[in-house]
Amino acid sequence: MTCKSIAALLCLLGGITGACLARAQQSAAEAPAGFDTPTLAANPGSQSTSNGIAEPPGDTYALDQQIYELVHDVSTGLGPVYNGRACAECHQNPVSGGASQFTELRAGHRDASGMFVNPIVPIDDGAAGITGRSIIDDRALIPQAQEHVPATETVRAFRAALNTLGDGFVEAIDDQTLLAIGAQQPGVSQGRIHGEAIEVPVLEAPGQTRVGRFGWKDQHSSLLSFIGDAYLNEMGVTNRLRPKDATTIGKTTSDPEDVPDALGLADIDHFAEFVRGTKVPPRDAVLAACFAALGSRAARSSSPCPGSDCCSSSSFRSSSFSRSRFPISISRFRRISLCWNGRPRTSFPSSSTSTITRSCSPTRCISTRF
Repeated sequence: MTCKSIAALLCLLGGITGACLARAQQSAAEAPAGFDTPTLAANPGSQSTSNGIAEPPGDTYALDQQIYELVHDVSTGLGPVYNGRACAECHQNPVSGGASQFTELRAGHRDASGMFVNPIVPIDDGAAGITGRSIIDDRALIPQAQEHVPATETVRAFRAALNTLGDGFVEAIDDQTLLAIGAQQPGVSQGRIHGEAIEVPVLEAPGQTRVGRFGWKDQHSSLLSFIGDAYLNEMGVTNRLRPKDATTIGKTTSDPEDVPDALGLADIDHFAEFVRGTKVPPRDAVLAACFAALGSRAARSSSPCPGSDCCSSSSFRSSSFSRSRFPISISRFRRISLCWNGRPRTSFPSSSTSTITRSCSPTRCISTRF
């Protein structure tokens, strides 16, 4: 594909999303932007600045970042199978919370009807196996726990570690805003694009669902859910949301391994606070100029603040303010205005629509894979 055709494709996708969002436009200030969470070997977090979100009592943004960058070992719950020893091992380019060149391996196969099936990964010389997931971890605490993809698992894919900077703003988007974007896309794109949305469980709020927006398959709708799942899958650390390891071979600690500290916050809480406090990536001047040159007015449009259920819900902090951001999923091309009230606790705004199957949310469709 030529550079010209790639630019045209990006312009089309950007214009469609921008046009859909602009239909319900509200005034919004620019979201705080910057790569302001440098990774430091000495005094981690001491030079970082957050986007202004209030911290829980006794907590500090520097402490959140310190725990985010903490390197784990077997004594702190690492493994038995894992990919990295710290969040910042995979989310650190150009600062803590960013993307990276690291990839994870997913594998499986299709059954007779064409449906994807998770693999059974033999370990311990075939005496045991890891099931119920598609991820294949690169590392293990002992040789007996090391995973290898069986030849039967013919569906394989590498997934890059995604950027998380500014994801607190994505978390605050109301479900109805995302559903409305998908509903408007066919008309704007002459039927060529129709984003769908999936309702996924909120791990910290059993029985509740919300439109997915985090992960390569939009499998999570809150940062805490996303982080709790990643802490187990990527580092092997069990927590209150994912309390069981993939295997007990090589395991020496008791579950859950992530327990609250003196502030009453577990690691996953500090991780979520850190990500929610990150600023959005700054606007890319070169890409902005490209869109301007191509004449895509829609791509330069502001977008709507989420609905009243987001802004008034008790699950978000009362000190709401409107912000617009350049989500990394569309590579800083245009603004998406959000009504950010803080972070979800134990309940979420409910969606009045029925579940739609398969998709990627409009804010994640074009990701840092470009």
